[in-house]
Amino acid sequence: MAGRDPARVAAPPGERALRGRIAPPRRPAVLLPRDELVALARTALEGPLVRVVAGAGWGKSVLLSQATADLPVVVWCACDPRAARASLVPQLALAFARRVPGFRAEAGAGDSPEGRVAGLCDEIARAAPAETLLVVDDAHLLAGTPGEAELAELAASPPPQLRLAIA
Repeated sequence: MAGRDPARVAAPPGERALRGRIAPPRRPAVLLPRDELVALARTALEGPLVRVVAGAGWGKSVLLSQATADLPVVVWCACDPRAARASLVPQLALAFARRVPGFRAEAGAGDSPEGRVAGLCDEIARAAPAETLLVVDDAHLLAGTPGEAELAELAASPPPQLRLAIA
């Protein structure tokens, strides 16, 4: 079909639904100048864990997309509460598979949150380059889901090359 992305057509339905959630948001055409805040975020992103907290619509996602624009490997995952009811790990694994060559999207299969996160971490340790940044956006949508426990486990015991930003 003319004009259609063949990869999108060939993707399984669950994967198609997640594709829009594994890319940074589009930046608005007009942004408020906030060079100091972007510089502060870039500095914070050099550490192992950053939590960006503000109300809805205050620009957390846009700030992180600005601060990460020049970084070599950024894996972006905007949380989908429907998917996270069962597990956040498949969504994270798909996001890694799209950005990290050789990453196995099926990583993290397991019966428990700890087992799924351990499998994901093993695959990140195997395939991801040094200084890989994972941005987990809309994390508040995970409250009360298995995805919340998985994100907590990942934040508590990340692979050595993984830095994590949660908004």
